[in-house]
Amino acid sequence: MIYLHKIIPLITSPLFFVLTLLAISIILRKSKFIKLKNSLLFLSFLTLFLFSNPLISNKLVKYIEAPYLPVKLSEVPESDYIVVLSGMVHFVKDDVYEWSDPDRFFAGIKLLNANKGRKIIYTGGLLPWELKKKTEGELLKNKSIEFGIDENDILITKKVQNTYEEANAIYHLIDSKSKIILVTSAFHMKRAEFLFKKHTFNVFPYPVDFKSKNNKITILDFIPSAGSLSRSSFAIREVLGRMYYRVKFLLK
Repeated sequence: MIYLHKIIPLITSPLFFVLTLLAISIILRKSKFIKLKNSLLFLSFLTLFLFSNPLISNKLVKYIEAPYLPVKLSEVPESDYIVVLSGMVHFVKDDVYEWSDPDRFFAGIKLLNANKGRKIIYTGGLLPWELKKKTEGELLKNKSIEFGIDENDILITKKVQNTYEEANAIYHLIDSKSKIILVTSAFHMKRAEFLFKKHTFNVFPYPVDFKSKNNKITILDFIPSAGSLSRSSFAIREVLGRMYYRVKFLLK
């Protein structure tokens, strides 16, 4: 199933759509299809131009991060657990791991040190194709101990592959009526909060890792780039993920 979750966003990405249109236009070589061919070429160019535009890609990222904003520590209520979702460490070589984005980890440590939760929970993220020898939860536990966190204050779930499994694993780890502070990236928070509330947790969202930009508009914002195309695809993928889980629960 995890492979299906990765393949569907690929075939619905702007780049795949553009390549599909170009492939069809190449097939339509006969002169009687010339108008259709030209229309497909124009549509592929327009799609590529729009989704690779920095202004549009930033709007899409802001959309998936809404309505979340950074939360002040003083605004965070005391809860039972601080739940930090996986997705911030990648394997390099041998026993070397590096951060993809450490915001979730450091936010969790900050909340625990501020006594906002009694314990911190890391999820055992590990995808089938990863070469990690340890789950992300195990890695983060070791790193937390290096930062002075008591080992008894750290919990780890079993191996998980996606957000749904993370919520389900924690549901079987602690009381489902627990108050939790949910720490994840802003773009991912709406989907995560939805799934954890479906498991009846009392959730306080603590979004981090904001990816939208609040810069002044310059001429560079009108120049298409591969990075912007990637950000647009990333936003579309997140929207699809939300739709998938909502349909999944509707059909239950």
